[in-house]
Amino acid sequence: MKKILTCMMVALASATAFTSCDEKTSLPPYDSPWVDPVGTGTVDDPFNCSAAVNKCKEVGQTASQNSYFVTGYVVGGEGIAPSYGNATFTMADAPDGQAIFTAFHIRGIDNAKFTDADTDLIKVGDVITIYAPLVNFRGSTPETNGGYIYAINGEVVSTPIIPDHGQFPAVAEGDGTEAKPYNCAQIVKICEETGTTATSQSYYISGYVVGGDGIDTSYGNATFKLADSYMGPGVFTAYRIYDVNGDKFTDAEKIKMGDFITVYGRVVNYSGNTPETTQGAQLVSFKPAASF
Repeated sequence: MKKILTCMMVALASATAFTSCDEKTSLPPYDSPWVDPVGTGTVDDPFNCSAAVNKCKEVGQTASQNSYFVTGYVVGGEGIAPSYGNATFTMADAPDGQAIFTAFHIRGIDNAKFTDADTDLIKVGDVITIYAPLVNFRGSTPETNGGYIYAINGEVVSTPIIPDHGQFPAVAEGDGTEAKPYNCAQIVKICEETGTTATSQSYYISGYVVGGDGIDTSYGNATFKLADSYMGPGVFTAYRIYDVNGDKFTDAEKIKMGDFITVYGRVVNYSGNTPETTQGAQLVSFKPAASF
């Protein structure tokens, strides 16, 4: 966390100095689109844009399974599109730098969709930290594969990541019973073995909520992306599940990002590439993130 704040304050050294961090350094003189790659992609040591580009080239054209933290200046892009709930920014390692990395179709605070009220939340010149899987799109465009805003100009705006909650990649665990639910790693394997025809048997599955469309009270169901880590990318989808006992959801805020939930239902590898529950699965239990 300290490293993120330090990076942001460095980036804004020519403007307002932050006082919440005791380290102040300077970016090297800017004379090209590139500076030395810095960071490991963690919350305490985020990639700068150059390091993120290198990681994208390493990952290739299939998005990374892991998500990474990336910090950089906003230098262009389409900005925030409330009608779609996402945003696209081009980023650089210097305020007057050439764009070398794209934050593509990212979401807002706590992975929520951007709204009309967020139009001016992020502007050219701001320094942002995003948390997202990475990909080298078509082999030539280093960018995020989704993700969301974690910090803006040194201020952490999303729920703090808790590294001790789970792990990714995770060891496949569980037997699908109520006493030992499958974790996400194990249910993904089950789905891949099952294929595009849903299982006849229902299973208990547990994971952290890390994304998805959330609860839709107009239909009474919900869709969540689940992971085996609070920091992990969503590898399994709880698709259009209902509330406990199969009841319809009536509270749109019942389940939030970071909550740990258990669901029960049949599963399928939809279209051969999307491990998920079939429609009609239900919530069994949940543990709010705030209670950890």
